[in-house]
Amino acid sequence: GFGPVLDREIVGNKDTEKQIRGPIALLTSRYCMSSNEAFVLMIRQAPDCVQIGQPTYGSSGNPKPHDLPNGATIVLPSWQAMRPDGTCFEGEGIAPDVTVEADAATLKSRDPILEKALELLRDKIGK
Repeated sequence: GFGPVLDREIVGNKDTEKQIRGPIALLTSRYCMSSNEAFVLMIRQAPDCVQIGQPTYGSSGNPKPHDLPNGATIVLPSWQAMRPDGTCFEGEGIAPDVTVEADAATLKSRDPILEKALELLRDKIGK
C-alpha cells in the first residue's frame, strides 16, 4: 500500500548575510523538469528574479515503481508539488515572466532566451 500523506513547507533562509543581492535572470524551457522545477520555484522567491524563456515541463512527482501481482509494474507519483500559492503545476509547468520562443534551428546560430536575459539584466543595472 501507500504510506501516509505528509505536508511540508520549505521556508527561505532569513539570514540576510546569505541572501542573493542584485537582479537574477532565470532561464527556463520545456526541458526543465523534476528537481529543477523545485529550484525554479525557490529562486523565483528572490526579490529581483525574472524567469525568461518557456514554461517548464510540469513533472516533478518523484515517480516510484509498484509491482503488481500479475507481474506488471506501474509507476506512480509519490508526491504532488505545488506553487507557493498552493496550485499544482503538474502537467502545466511554471510559466515564465517573459516568454521567449527558441526552436532547435534558431539555437544552432543564436540563443534568443540568453539574449533577452542579458538585455533585461543590462537594463536593470543601467549598462
